[in-house]
Amino acid sequence: MNRNSSIGERLAILMRHYGLNKNSLSVKLGLTSNSVLGRIVNDPKRTPSFDILKEVVKHFPDINARWLVTGEGDLLGRELATFEKGEIRYYKMEVGEPFPDITNSRKSTAVMIVYGFKECEFAFDIFGDSMAPRFKHGDIVLCRDYLNKSILFGEAYLLVINGLATIRIVKNRNAGDNTYILSSENPRYDPYIVDRKDISHLYLIKGILRREVF
Repeated sequence: MNRNSSIGERLAILMRHYGLNKNSLSVKLGLTSNSVLGRIVNDPKRTPSFDILKEVVKHFPDINARWLVTGEGDLLGRELATFEKGEIRYYKMEVGEPFPDITNSRKSTAVMIVYGFKECEFAFDIFGDSMAPRFKHGDIVLCRDYLNKSILFGEAYLLVINGLATIRIVKNRNAGDNTYILSSENPRYDPYIVDRKDISHLYLIKGILRREVF
């Protein structure tokens, strides 16, 4: 990220990332109109008040506040990530098997020690090629609970629908709509629409573990 970018430019990046516009972001931040954000985004010399910055950080806890204010790092803080040791529960699953009760740690297959993903709750196997080449059959994904957080549209998630887990890229269908578009990396698989109320669990995929076979 260019440190010479303005806060307005970084707010525009945030809006694109979350599938928002000036109006929807203004509503989320509790602003009475979108004119305040419009002036900040369009004029690089203008900066938001502390109260606006505080609301942005409160409503988007996954963004890198240092990036927002100074331009250092990137939106999600990947360049500044800490590498603390984390214990992540791993669940060995078979194709078509119901999603496990991850709240019960005694049902996990094993506990994995992974550095840099301390925020992840569990690890899960990838089946099939619908997300290839990004994710391969046999990969293990590291997942973080995201059911009650603001969706990062365009990112890959593990969703539990009707008791079964699937991994797809989540896209916003229409502003204010109660449905998502789920798409695959593999072009052989068509996107489809799912109602939000049918999603019982939602996990952001933060990383993968891959063992190459030669």
